[in-house]
Amino acid sequence: MRSINLERFVTACQDGSINLWHTKKVKPILKVQGAHKKGWISALDTLKQTNILATAGIDHVVKIWAIEGEGKSLNLIK
Repeated sequence: MRSINLERFVTACQDGSINLWHTKKVKPILKVQGAHKKGWISALDTLKQTNILATAGIDHVVKIWAIEGEGKSLNLIK
């Protein structure tokens, strides 16, 4: 789990998905299935107070993501 700001945080799962959460919600506000197709996400970090996060999978790939529109979508930057 990594904090984005005081109200939002992100988690990564063994199934290769990324979840964006809001502190006032019980369920994720966004779930991206298959962010890393060849297995689980082994590392996750954010740039606090921005919309940028990075993930690394057991597939040896690092991906940079941008959260768009208050958590409506997660776009792969690089």
